[in-house]
Amino acid sequence: MKNGLAVFAWDDGGGVNKIHHTIMAKTSVNWRHLYLNEKNILNAFAKLYRKLSGGDFDVVFVGNGREALLAELAKRISFKKFRIVYVQHTPIEFSGRKSGLSAAFFRFLVKRQSVITISNELHESLSTALSIPSDAIELIYNPVLEAEDADFLLPSHQNEPIRLLGVGRLSTQKNFVFMIGLVRFLLDQGISCELSIFGEGEDEHLLKEEIARLDLEDFVHLKGFSTEIHTEFASHDVFLLCSLWEGLPTVLIEALQYCPRVVAYQCPTGVAEILHEQPATCVVSRLDHASFKAAIEQVLSLHGPIQRKFKKYSVQRNISKYQAIFDV
Repeated sequence: MKNGLAVFAWDDGGGVNKIHHTIMAKTSVNWRHLYLNEKNILNAFAKLYRKLSGGDFDVVFVGNGREALLAELAKRISFKKFRIVYVQHTPIEFSGRKSGLSAAFFRFLVKRQSVITISNELHESLSTALSIPSDAIELIYNPVLEAEDADFLLPSHQNEPIRLLGVGRLSTQKNFVFMIGLVRFLLDQGISCELSIFGEGEDEHLLKEEIARLDLEDFVHLKGFSTEIHTEFASHDVFLLCSLWEGLPTVLIEALQYCPRVVAYQCPTGVAEILHEQPATCVVSRLDHASFKAAIEQVLSLHGPIQRKFKKYSVQRNISKYQAIFDV
């Protein structure tokens, strides 16, 4: 069995780390983990170099461009022969890599490392941004779900308050400020609703201020982290995703399996691909409250049996592809 090192930028329990831990648990590699937890690039490199130079690794698995660069540098300095497998999780324009120098760096990584993207839209955008053939980059969807389909019986929604749900890191990217404003908009339109937000992050204080500013203390609830998020999906009427950008949003895939109705903004990338032809879902092309109101009303008007299929994101299907990469 090969020896592998999984390098994480931060020990933050985020979606990327969750997916990588699934890959570690399901593949036949003797994995060890390293959390850098360093903003300073020199400190991060020193920590990574000590780990790599002191071990006998066949594969180094990274999910961040900075760590991919540091691993390549450590490989050259230490004269080690490990392979680097790098997963690009977000669009290049949101990763601080617009410059020609950065594009050249990415083209270098593609030549030197196994580079993987996690959605078709992301795969195409990366190929276009770097002016490289698409077949030079692997496409492997995130292994998210054990099941490959789910059946729902959508009840008719009566006049009770609409139970809205948001899940994710409390950060600018996830755009919960917009979601909170949506609740104020709906209430002002005479639509009874309440919103629960599950997650932790740096914007918690800002969101609390926004809730107070809009007088929504009785309608918007910051619930923190939950280990029973699948139960929360099932107990709410509509899951909302308002992110400004994504790669392949894991939480949206999970919502497909557990939440009866889903509404999401068509941010780059992955949202439209995930929700394509999925019943009782709606992709919103404009990030405004009126468009989200119409989408929520649309999915709430549906009732009866539905079936969703998501084999594309199954653990079994995608773990085998990662195993093939690690076995090279």
